[in-house]
Amino acid sequence: MLVRNKNILIVGTIQFIILVIFGIFIVKHPKIKFNVDLDQWRSNYISYENKSWSVESGEIDKGEIDLIYGPYIKCIKGSYTVDISYESETDQKLKVYAASGNEAHIKANVVTLSKNLTSLSYDFELLKDIDNLEIVLKYNGNGACKINDIKIQSNSNLIKRKFVYVLAIFLVLDILFIFGDKIKTNKKLIMAILGITFCTSIPLYMVGMYGGHDGMFHLMRIEGIATEMKYGNFPARIQSLWMDGYGYAVSIYYGDLMLYFPALLRLAGFSVTQCFKIYMFLVNLGTSIISIYSFNRIFKKKNIAILLTLVYMTSSYRLEDMYVREAVGEFTAMMFFPLIVAAIYGIYTETDCDWKVYKKNSLILALGMVGLIGNHILSSEMICIVLCIIAICFFKRTFRKKTILVYLLAVVETLGLSFYFLLPFLDYYMNCYMNINKTVNEIKTIQKSGVYLTQYFSFWQNIFGQNSANVNERFQMSPGFVLVMVLIVGLFIWCSGKANFRIKFLTLFSLFFLFISSNLFPWDFIAEYSSIGNFGASTIPLEIFGDCNYIFNIVIG
Repeated sequence: MLVRNKNILIVGTIQFIILVIFGIFIVKHPKIKFNVDLDQWRSNYISYENKSWSVESGEIDKGEIDLIYGPYIKCIKGSYTVDISYESETDQKLKVYAASGNEAHIKANVVTLSKNLTSLSYDFELLKDIDNLEIVLKYNGNGACKINDIKIQSNSNLIKRKFVYVLAIFLVLDILFIFGDKIKTNKKLIMAILGITFCTSIPLYMVGMYGGHDGMFHLMRIEGIATEMKYGNFPARIQSLWMDGYGYAVSIYYGDLMLYFPALLRLAGFSVTQCFKIYMFLVNLGTSIISIYSFNRIFKKKNIAILLTLVYMTSSYRLEDMYVREAVGEFTAMMFFPLIVAAIYGIYTETDCDWKVYKKNSLILALGMVGLIGNHILSSEMICIVLCIIAICFFKRTFRKKTILVYLLAVVETLGLSFYFLLPFLDYYMNCYMNINKTVNEIKTIQKSGVYLTQYFSFWQNIFGQNSANVNERFQMSPGFVLVMVLIVGLFIWCSGKANFRIKFLTLFSLFFLFISSNLFPWDFIAEYSSIGNFGASTIPLEIFGDCNYIFNIVIG
């Protein structure tokens, strides 16, 4: 043991020294500033006058054009920053090219020059040495526009990323060294986790990303948190990046507990797209680990836990939520659903356990609820509804001293761990004028957005689309072939007279939530004649009821 501890100390010291050296390189990394004057740019439409390039409104009437372009300078492979000082009456575009427009040699998107700002800092990366870097102002033909200055300099993004790579390698090696014996003992389980994570992350192994229904919004959230952390504002509450610097209280209403990690990666020199994809991979990994733990806690058999984890991880809506909708809050919340199910299962089945063992369910339930509240408040609402229904259905077991105590303990633990988010959320909701306070007083007709019955069995429907009235324009909303078959098997067992109470209850439960998610449930009627129902229609997306249902379908199996 002494030799082992000595080796750990030596390896840890070496790693620390290497990381410190990397840190010094990052701090002392020289920034190469290119001596580029604005008059090195060229234009076929305007002239360089008074140390600026400017165009008046109506001066050019040709639609979108390349107004100015240059400076065609030599740059080595690396990461760079462009700083632009400008004035514009309308939004314009800026594009960086390399090697005569060959985009294979550069990582750079088109960037918007907002009419509400006067400066912009923009990073790009060169993948090879070039001798003709080109920056183009794409003028849309409307409004006056003036470019006062453009500066180009290198940055330390590449070396910061290498620091993260080395840190990750050290972390993996340390885990292998410290927990080597446990890894050998549970190698089958670990291989299952890694295999399921790898397979469910396949869409991430490509250049760029789809964008999804909500992807751009969540990329902005990550960028907003990173910006506030760069300014020294922690935790980020009102992100100044939004609305061209006016800011938005996005972090007050949208739980971003898990988004601080990709925000840190953003500060470490990764692009926001890379940060998002790494985050999605880690969510898959976390969901695999939590699911196997939770299902093993329920069934006490690792093989069943692995199988159910595979089914849950590959469920149709979960994958669509990640890679088509890119709904960060929802697919992050799905990571904690199995934990909550395991806690509830323990609360209602571990009736004869010692209190010290039984009360662990309160902590498991609290951790699951904190994960929901800190990432997706709507999923928290849905789960609370589900828990209320379960408590009523099993009222004899619910209203026992031990059960009530463990629930109360879970509530206290949840509120204590979620206080950082709930307090400002409730403060803003009750004391600030917000759109939601207006919309809840209007009748919301959401029934038409419900899932069509046929869609539950449309296993090969187009995954891309929107929430249209036409079924061929909708995205896939089926739980997936396996989960639907599990439900059908449950019904078959019931009809054959071989179903026990658990199968009957969970089958009925699943059917109930699928009904709520469908367009057959009378949401419009409830919203018209009930203020509580209208509040629910104003705040609850129907598909999340389906999210809750998937777990119960799996448990039936």
